[in-house]
Amino acid sequence: MPLDLNASRIKLKAAREHIERLKKCTSPLDPKYYDISLIETPGPVIMLNPPKSYRLVYTPKEPIPETLANIIGDALGNLKSALDYAAVRIDAPGTYFPTAPRSDLPNQRTLTKLEAALPGFRDLLLNTLRPENGPDEPLWGLIGKANNENKHEDFIPTLTMVEVQGINARIGTSSLNNCAGGDDAARPINLIRSAAPIQFSSDCKTLVAMTFGASTSVPNEAVIPTLNRAADAVERTLNEIDKSANPYPWASGSGAIANNP
Repeated sequence: MPLDLNASRIKLKAAREHIERLKKCTSPLDPKYYDISLIETPGPVIMLNPPKSYRLVYTPKEPIPETLANIIGDALGNLKSALDYAAVRIDAPGTYFPTAPRSDLPNQRTLTKLEAALPGFRDLLLNTLRPENGPDEPLWGLIGKANNENKHEDFIPTLTMVEVQGINARIGTSSLNNCAGGDDAARPINLIRSAAPIQFSSDCKTLVAMTFGASTSVPNEAVIPTLNRAADAVERTLNEIDKSANPYPWASGSGAIANNP
């Protein structure tokens, strides 16, 4: 019976769609996540006609890193599912794809089961897909972590604002054209302070930088490129398994595994 990896490829496609969604809502940052508004602050009440001050302030509308972590977790969860679906097709329900640290792989019981069901799988995994000190090993650590209950919390990104671009404001008789300012995108930011009222255009663009946190296997790595590399690693894995299990091009996906209908 041929080894059918369609379910795995559907999960891989879903992961790439989550990555694209993450890119669309952060490049630039979607305005639904923040507000830029003018705040007027009264002067000291002890003064007669106390002077007011004005601030143009960037304010998050929700916990942005935690919100984006949900999308990141969904992408990685789908990548993990793509691998696990392949393991189930090779062996049986309840079998999970080995994503343990590379040093632990040779002794994994799951690896023994998959080798028995698909001879050559052990060599494929240890020497081709996950060679010792391979460049993709941190990505496997990231994917492997997506199987626990707190996966979204584990993937809360470090979010920093590169800048708010295109700030156009008038303060009294002075004009600020196409200015930029920035700081931590997860917290309120005072973009402009003034003793005079501020008139401003809201046609701003907010650029942010996202990196994985220190507790992950890819600390300080840019989130979207890293997710794309992880998806590519999963796709290579599925392709290699497909070639190993279904070695005859004329069979269009047929293979030697017969214990899974």
